[in-house]
Amino acid sequence: MQIVTKTLKDAGSRSLGALTARYFSNRGLDFKTFEKLYQSTVTPVTDYASGVWGYKLYDDFNKLQHRAIRSFLGVSKSTCLLAIDGEVGWLPPRYRRHLEMVRLWHRLTTMNPNRLTYRVFQWDLRLSARYRNTWCNEVKQIFTDNGLPNFSNPDLTITISSRHLVQMIRTALKHRWSSKWAADLQESAKLRTYRTFKDDVQPEPYLRKTLDYKTAAQL
Repeated sequence: MQIVTKTLKDAGSRSLGALTARYFSNRGLDFKTFEKLYQSTVTPVTDYASGVWGYKLYDDFNKLQHRAIRSFLGVSKSTCLLAIDGEVGWLPPRYRRHLEMVRLWHRLTTMNPNRLTYRVFQWDLRLSARYRNTWCNEVKQIFTDNGLPNFSNPDLTITISSRHLVQMIRTALKHRWSSKWAADLQESAKLRTYRTFKDDVQPEPYLRKTLDYKTAAQL
């Protein structure tokens, strides 16, 4: 798995390099455009097949996302991660991968029983009752952590659409992320001034303006 994630990280790094080169050559882009390009050219690479492997924390992908944020904001490597996360409000890579796992779970539960993939899924589901380290148990843990343990039952999962299920998990993940960010912010001595005017993980209004990266860094 380490080889797989390194390969994807390296490919994502090249995609990000192309994006930032375009960003600098245009002397800046508005936030929505930069965000859309990042989600269209970088995350599809780094999250490839993450519905299968994405449960664990892989720090390289966090570093890649923070590199993208720093490039857009025009700040240095020493800038506090809590601050730049709060400025743009992007969901951490791990949570994106959890969404892909839930999406795959729904697809498998509604798949034609005659397909080999479905049979492998059922095999793993049976194993999950005896062993801890299975893919199904990882997905069940995602449901539990986000307050939706009942959906770890495939019979219940098939009663709702994939879009609805993923949206519920997305909302819960955003709430968890926001709560954790706020708690970490309160404990940060370095950001004691920052937290007097920033208390939520949301894109700041100034990001809506089309600014070159040097001007953005001065705001």
